[in-house]
Amino acid sequence: MNFASYQSMKISPDGSRVAYTQRDDSREYLAVVTFPEMQPVMRTGFGENLDIDTFYWASDTRLLVQPLRRIPGLISFKARTGEIFGVDADGKNGKMLFGIASAGGEGRFANPDFTGAAGEIIDLLRDEKDTVLIQTIRFGQGGGNSAYRMNIHTGRLSGVATSPLNNGDFLTDAKHNVAVVSGDDQEGNFRVYFRTDNQSPWQLKKTYPTLKGSLQPLHRSDEVGRYIAVDRSDGGTSKIVSWDPVTGDEKLLFQHEQTDIAGVNEDDDNRTWMFTYVDHFPYYWYPAPQHPLAVLHQALRQRFRNVEVEIVNQTRDGSLAVASISSPVLPPRFLIVDVKSLKVLQQLQAYPELKSEDLSPMEPIEFRARDGAMIRGYLTTPNVADKKKLPTVVLVHGGPHGIYDAYGFNPEVQLLASRGYAVLQINYRGSGGRGLTFEAAGYGKWGREMQDDITDGVKWAVADGVTDPKRICIFGGSYGAYAALTGAYREPDLFRCAVGISGVYDLPMMFEKGDIPRTDSGIRYLKEAVGTDEEELKRRSPVYNAEKIKAAVMLIHGAQDQRAPIQHATKMRAALERVGNPPEWLTESGEGHGFQDQKHRTEAYEKILAFLAKHLGP
Repeated sequence: MNFASYQSMKISPDGSRVAYTQRDDSREYLAVVTFPEMQPVMRTGFGENLDIDTFYWASDTRLLVQPLRRIPGLISFKARTGEIFGVDADGKNGKMLFGIASAGGEGRFANPDFTGAAGEIIDLLRDEKDTVLIQTIRFGQGGGNSAYRMNIHTGRLSGVATSPLNNGDFLTDAKHNVAVVSGDDQEGNFRVYFRTDNQSPWQLKKTYPTLKGSLQPLHRSDEVGRYIAVDRSDGGTSKIVSWDPVTGDEKLLFQHEQTDIAGVNEDDDNRTWMFTYVDHFPYYWYPAPQHPLAVLHQALRQRFRNVEVEIVNQTRDGSLAVASISSPVLPPRFLIVDVKSLKVLQQLQAYPELKSEDLSPMEPIEFRARDGAMIRGYLTTPNVADKKKLPTVVLVHGGPHGIYDAYGFNPEVQLLASRGYAVLQINYRGSGGRGLTFEAAGYGKWGREMQDDITDGVKWAVADGVTDPKRICIFGGSYGAYAALTGAYREPDLFRCAVGISGVYDLPMMFEKGDIPRTDSGIRYLKEAVGTDEEELKRRSPVYNAEKIKAAVMLIHGAQDQRAPIQHATKMRAALERVGNPPEWLTESGEGHGFQDQKHRTEAYEKILAFLAKHLGP
């Protein structure tokens, strides 16, 4: 599949231009067109090592971009490293306003006083013409992070606040004063601080032990002195509360019994107007149903039924908005909407080559695991007349903790279904989306109860009649690759084949190699999530159980992978070869944790499809 023609899109505050991102084989671009004529104005790229994480219209004519950077040898996938780049809508006056100013990630910084610091935009300050509010975090240094006003043309900074936390997130009040900061301290405890004004000292208001919850303030409430926050403190699903930082009083506004809050939508004034939760399908809750964007969202949901609707941004006067719609059988498309009349003025398809009638439906599933736990997931069935005893690919998500499969358009799922395979996705315990207790139930259970949930899901699909018990392959990336090879040795008669991409196959090695054990927080995570008993870790590692694997195996790995170093794959390969089950093998010298280059991705999927056809049938 080609890259999306439109990846993200926003309209300018005055409604005269639309900016969007797109990419080709080598790089990602920011483009601007006039509205409503949709005539090209500019298109600029940021080099092979930079993608666009997000962008903002800081004014009618100035854009700010926060990129993702890949630093070979340090991180193998692109991540935020805190740069802020400014460019005019016509492509002129491009300037790195904050962060590393050279393309390779080495060299001078845009702000000499902040070498080794990351920046992030936290408030667009719509009432101030040329200024935004940013926060900074110093890499590996103490002293707390800070908030500054930044000139959107020059990058000049003026100090506003210093955090008592090294890695805190600031929040402004109704007057755009920095009033709240929250985040982890050096021991991993989550803390929330508050101050009444810019001259007052920070006061500690909330503390939660490591991995035991949080109270995350999101924006000021319409009630004076209160904030809307997401409370994840009692182990259940997350709650939306109204919080008074002075008295500590909390009022419950919304909570779903089964699922967490999955998404938050804010307007350009930092007011939260919608929350999304996924109870098999996406649902929405509006804290202020009469907010103009909430009214628009509800109207679009009535017009475009059975699809996920998101309002991306709007003009300053609220007359125009950009929305996106999608579903498993509707590839994403962007709408430019007249808010008052609800008329769609433009409709732009991300994947114009894909037709809805060629895509396969996704349905939620729920089953009881062997110990009684209720497990959820999704089943996508191909467009064939007989939907019984289908060859099935069990597609295991990575992470694993906090990540989860959700209802929606998924190119990888659709690719597999287009070849006639049923695709089974299981949100095993440890996955996100269903509360801290469900997520914590996976800590220390890699290769055990987490794996049992996957196996029980496969057995459910067999009993339901949709899956042919003799034609099942298990497939995943990162943790999903670990689960694929673990499933192959724990259930040798269940899976005909297994595919692992960028996987970890030796659990003790996770404490020795890769980017996770380089930090104290990474070590804490490994001890909590994986465990510390080395012999037990070996018993749960595919590389030490290769002799039990009957399935055909394919291993795909990037040579520059820092999250799951390639030694995991080479050791797994050698172990399989020693027992007479040599895997099919694909590696790329310049790739990291997952293949980024389109040619490499195409080659990998072609080989995967051929492998599946060989062992499951076409």
